Amino acid sequence: MGVVLLSVGLVAAIAALSHGIVQANKDTQVEGRALLNKNKAEEPVSVGTNEMQVTLSALPFMPAEVSSKVNDISFDNSCDAFISKVFHRKVLAIDIIPEEAITIETTANDIIMWNINSTNEVSIVLRDGTSWIKSA
Repeated sequence: MGVVLLSVGLVAAIAALSHGIVQANKDTQVEGRALLNKNKAEEPVSVGTNEMQVTLSALPFMPAEVSSKVNDISFDNSCDAFISKVFHRKVLAIDIIPEEAITIETTANDIIMWNINSTNEVSIVLRDGTSWIKSA
């Protein structure tokens, strides 16, 4: 008798779990590359993200929509023989002259500039006035 009750209980638990999974799947839909929740104003449940790292000097040669997706930037002062510090910043503005130059301003008011005539060098000026040149 105990085995029968155990079997019935397991079957009921599996049925309840299956029902829950089916109900959860009914509330989501795939649109493009994003999984959206239908019940909450189509809020994303999961979004396929692609991240890549590119050098700053490559951005002027990429399609315009690429630069609009740049949110974060990292750079270092490794050209200094004694101090090596990595800076992580949020991007405030990017100004591009296609195939010629780029200027990036960070939310910390740092400025990073590159242009094709600068012999492959990137100029970095921090908010406090500290500046250095890095190879692109």
